[in-house]
Formats: sequence, C-alpha cells, structure tokens
Amino acid sequence: ASELKALFPEDPVVNISAENAIGYGTLVESMDALRGRDCSLKSALYGETVPQECLFWNVVVESGTV
Repeated sequence: ASELKALFPEDPVVNISAENAIGYGTLVESMDALRGRDCSLKSALYGETVPQECLFWNVVVESGTV
C-alpha cells in the first residue's frame, strides 16, 4: 500500500473487490493495510491535515465475481 501511495500521493480513495470465497477477516485486514494500520483520522475531523500514516483512508469495497 505504501508503494501505491507513493505513486498517488494525493489520492485518499482505493477500490478493492472481493469474491464471495474471501473471508470477512481477510477483507478487513486488507482494508486496514490499505488505510494504514496506524491511521487515525480523529484530528482531521477537527480541520487538521490527514496524518501521513493514513494511506488510502477512503476504502471502497466492490463486489467481485461469484
């Protein structure tokens, strides 16, 4: 995720897709990794800059093929 962020430094959005066979835990772990494990947006809610440890903090999950 950090390598992708280096390519798209201003983009907070990432789209991922998961097939039905992918476990919920795997999906959540993937979302956490893409967001950045140490990401906290609490300060950003009060108008501060999004912390650098927040990679793709807007993760969109799309349905995959069955």
